[in-house]
Amino acid sequence: MSEEILLYLQKKDMRRDMREHLASFFSDKDAVSAASDKAAGTFLSSDIYRNAKTILAFISAENEIDTKRIIAKALIDGKDVAVPRIIPGTSSMDFFFLRGDAELSTQLVTGSYGIQEP
Repeated sequence: MSEEILLYLQKKDMRRDMREHLASFFSDKDAVSAASDKAAGTFLSSDIYRNAKTILAFISAENEIDTKRIIAKALIDGKDVAVPRIIPGTSSMDFFFLRGDAELSTQLVTGSYGIQEP
């Protein structure tokens, strides 16, 4: 078997193993909540956050740590927050600035691929 085929098979196995690991992790809601809290706490207490005027973030999907705490805190702190959205009728994305004077949930709809976006 060629080295390229072996490498391809190893990558395929690694991707499968990673998907299984992530599925297992995200089935434990307490672990996801703890990881989300830790990530948010680490970022929100960083100099990078404190010194930033603008925050570029993403709206987390089901199998990702929750980013809404970071976004909500940044809006409360008066930072400009932009999140990606799919440009209707295309497969391209742009960034959309969220409003600090409105609840995050009222600014989002389920868009392409079932992902929340402005």
